[in-house]
Amino acid sequence: MSNKKPVMSHDPLAGIEEEEAAGEVVVVPERSHVLNDASTSADDSGVLVLESSLTIADVSTYLETLQSSVDLVGAKQIDGRDVDIVDGAGLQLLAAFVKDLIGKTVEVSWVGASDNLVRAARQFGVYNALGLDRMDDEAA
Repeated sequence: MSNKKPVMSHDPLAGIEEEEAAGEVVVVPERSHVLNDASTSADDSGVLVLESSLTIADVSTYLETLQSSVDLVGAKQIDGRDVDIVDGAGLQLLAAFVKDLIGKTVEVSWVGASDNLVRAARQFGVYNALGLDRMDDEAA
């Protein structure tokens, strides 16, 4: 017999009635886009505007748009002020995108970044890799 202790000493689902556990199936409509490439807008500003969600569920849509932005010449600005929900997969994709741009000698700067984006980037250790530290330098 093993001396290992159970991970949990209780059943977290024990208080849920069977009817509640079955739940209701909710269909979430697929987003038409999660990234607005403002460089195609009337002002032709070249700013990538990140939407409110930067999570694993959004990565495939972001990937397509970001890949088309990698072949840029000059500078690229990223606006992350609206990012509300972010996870490791989203940050990993964003870090890879920034790294690709820098590798192609494209200057990357931030218009702004939400507190949630900044906090997550610091927590995952990609704050400097994303160039968010340069945003601090510009504000000073």
